[in-house]
Amino acid sequence: MPKILRLFCCWLLISFSALTASGQTMYVDTLFSANDSLLDIYQYQIPPQYDPGTPAPLIIGWHQYGGSYNEFMYTGFAAEASLRGWIALGAWGGHGTNWTNQDAQEWMQRIIEVLEMEWSIDHQRIYVVGGSMGGASGMICANNHLDPTRPMVAATGSGSGILDDERRFLEQGNNNSMRTVFGGKPHEVPFTYHRNSAIYFADSLNSMHSNLMHVPVYLTYGSNETYHQYHALDLFARLSQFADNVFIGTTNTGHGWGVFDVTHVCDWMAQFTLNSDPDTMVISADENSRNYWSGVKLQEQEQFGLYRASRTPWGEGGILYDVSGLRNIDQFLLQEQDNDNDPHTPVRVAVGEATSGFTLGFIRDHNLITSTALLSRNGEPAWGWAEWPLNDTLSLTVAPFDTLDLVFFPEAVAPSTRPPQPPLRLDIQPAANGVQLNWGSGPATLMLYNLLGRELRRQQADVVPFLLSTQGLANGIYFVRAETEREMQIGRFIVRH
Repeated sequence: MPKILRLFCCWLLISFSALTASGQTMYVDTLFSANDSLLDIYQYQIPPQYDPGTPAPLIIGWHQYGGSYNEFMYTGFAAEASLRGWIALGAWGGHGTNWTNQDAQEWMQRIIEVLEMEWSIDHQRIYVVGGSMGGASGMICANNHLDPTRPMVAATGSGSGILDDERRFLEQGNNNSMRTVFGGKPHEVPFTYHRNSAIYFADSLNSMHSNLMHVPVYLTYGSNETYHQYHALDLFARLSQFADNVFIGTTNTGHGWGVFDVTHVCDWMAQFTLNSDPDTMVISADENSRNYWSGVKLQEQEQFGLYRASRTPWGEGGILYDVSGLRNIDQFLLQEQDNDNDPHTPVRVAVGEATSGFTLGFIRDHNLITSTALLSRNGEPAWGWAEWPLNDTLSLTVAPFDTLDLVFFPEAVAPSTRPPQPPLRLDIQPAANGVQLNWGSGPATLMLYNLLGRELRRQQADVVPFLLSTQGLANGIYFVRAETEREMQIGRFIVRH
């Protein structure tokens, strides 16, 4: 775990405890690794009207090329944040030419998590801005961190942003700082350049800009700029095709922080709160990751994993997941929706085009043991069950264009009181006017469900075998569950009149 060390050197003590003329308090802290090596230095300010009982928005500033952790506090954003009651944060990123590298991104995540332990921060209103090199950093901070269990960006703004690192490298003919940070030229380490860019204009399949679909983006540049203007205009054109909110404009000459209309930027971002649970997404994953309610494990590292996913209501209280465009995906994960009103939540997963087969996994946040029934694959009756231990993943093998219908059976039994074991298979045989059930011995409670997992009938049975009437049931697939004092058994049958 990283630790925080207050810098109490005499010259930093003033910065650490300084109360500015406008009333806000400045702090300087450091982030260390587990082996006590310095990772990052950061500075933040707490507004004078801060109230621990009211979470405050957080605005983060990524510095320009050659800048440092305190650069953000010398911009107009620091004063604007103080007026609005926002906490303001700037970091070093390990060095002055970090070029949006992954270390600096992870350190920023940790810094926010540390601040959240000390201050009351509004998780739904974390805004990011940056000038020049830092303009891209803010967007990478947004499009590369979509895990709702960690800090996420509600809106981001770029002033004169260098948005495509490879394009900028070629525009300059060379860039020694990029070569140093990334470990080579673009043709030598292309994946590194592309994952550390807001967009890679030349190839959308190797670009992460699609992840900004639900992150509002503010773009501006100096009216006298050329390359930086084209980066902003071209990104605006791409995002306008699919993103929820994107703005572009210019009011000032100059470059970087100086091109921002600070009040306008803050007014624009303040209208947005985090969308951490959208129904649609188009994801480019640069590593194994969780993205909103989905997640992926890649087949090949240092290649992007791509997919499209949507979530819509299905049947009676069910959920339909459409997943398509899968590329370089070994395992695709879905966050199971915990429906308090109906624990037997039916799920249909429709898979579209994919470059290969993959494993479909279901993960969840709640604390129930779940026995899972696989009811249908591509419209054909199929039966399977598996105990779903707490904090584990239920996995199924899936091929392109498969359709899977599933239903989940939560049981409020703690793992410590019941060893994980699958339910027994209920023997079901056809009989006149119904089906004959055999579960072994002893009285049982019988529950009949339709394909969508809705309970149709519940009755007590003392005789084994037992004749279950199918009178009044429409043609289709049904399943029945038999519970005794010692065990639970599940079976399925088909009604064809």
